[in-house]
Amino acid sequence: GKLPGISYVVPRDWREVVYTYHSAYPDTSIYEGMPVAIRHLGPDHQVIFFCFPLYFIQEDQATQLLHQALADLGMYPTGFEEPADEESSPASFSLKQNYPNPFNPETVIEYSLPKGSSVEIVAYNILGQKVRTLLEEYQRAGRHRVLWDGKDEKGRDVSSGIYLYRIKTSEFAQTKKMVLLR
Repeated sequence: GKLPGISYVVPRDWREVVYTYHSAYPDTSIYEGMPVAIRHLGPDHQVIFFCFPLYFIQEDQATQLLHQALADLGMYPTGFEEPADEESSPASFSLKQNYPNPFNPETVIEYSLPKGSSVEIVAYNILGQKVRTLLEEYQRAGRHRVLWDGKDEKGRDVSSGIYLYRIKTSEFAQTKKMVLLR
């Protein structure tokens, strides 16, 4: 994206650039096209760092910028609706079988959302006890995946065996089996 007329500060680490400087004035700045916001490249990719204080821009522009940043992260504040993208959106909710299955040391769980939803995916042992929450966040419509590394909430390796994984949204829930072989 481009953000008009904001000051520019050089971040220490360039990771994934998500916004660049674009002057709102005819006399183009030397910072034209330079990064002004980066996405944190952690395991969840859910943090955007701005390279300038938001009080450098007008309040309505800052509000619009924050709404856009939240939308880019798949979160939609009240009054800011998710854009429709019917071509890439699946027709229905679904949870696919994990792969590989059996797995060691990790497995991929794929699922589809026909519209933006709050999603929770949890791994359980065969007794139905929660082993680990794999995902708990709002996500845009589309096809998604989450990785399970065979560890519990405390980061310890779980033992070989049959596990269940469950997806839950406000309109959909489904559970499937998977096998971990150590």
